[in-house]
Amino acid sequence: MYSSCMDLGYDMANVDYGYVNGIAYTIVDTVSHVCAFVGLPDTHPFSSMTGEMIPLEVHGGITFKSYNVKRFPYPNLMWIGWDYAHFGDYTGYMSKLDIVGSDDIKHTFEMVHVDVMDTIKQIIKFDKESNNLIRKQIMDKINTGVEQRAAKRTLEIMKENVMKFRLDEVLKEKIASLSKQKAPFTDEQCSYIDGLYERYMKLGGFPSVGVKHDYVKKY
Repeated sequence: MYSSCMDLGYDMANVDYGYVNGIAYTIVDTVSHVCAFVGLPDTHPFSSMTGEMIPLEVHGGITFKSYNVKRFPYPNLMWIGWDYAHFGDYTGYMSKLDIVGSDDIKHTFEMVHVDVMDTIKQIIKFDKESNNLIRKQIMDKINTGVEQRAAKRTLEIMKENVMKFRLDEVLKEKIASLSKQKAPFTDEQCSYIDGLYERYMKLGGFPSVGVKHDYVKKY
């Protein structure tokens, strides 16, 4: 991916860098304009995205993505960058040609630093939302497993006590068929099994078998 910062030489003395909330950043003042970068582990979800796909709102859009940039203070990271050499931005090399408008903005380190801090906040928000989604997927999987086990156990109880439940032959065959099923039960099948048990449990003197999820937390 193109970045004017990588194509122009710069003095490392004109570099601001650091870590904020575990996220690295580097701001470079080139011979003509300023570029900004944030560094993330190569395991971050952004590593599988192109610059256009990365959901960050930055000045002019993402124009750089690379790994292990040796000239940076923290080289062993995935670096995502953007520059301040777009329409309406002041660029030194263009000013020599007298084609820069008087209203062009010359971005300073201080101005770009504010943008970088905002970008880091965006990344933190993305990470939090991603982690919440992952946790939800895990808990959904756990809850699904609990429901499957409860349905199977309910079928076992009904098979073991078929006489007490006084089920007709059609229902007996249905229970037998469900008991042999290898594929996970659908939501409709789980509801059917629960309803069938609740309907006949009093005849067999059994309590309700409602599933209780004590360990599920809200987040």
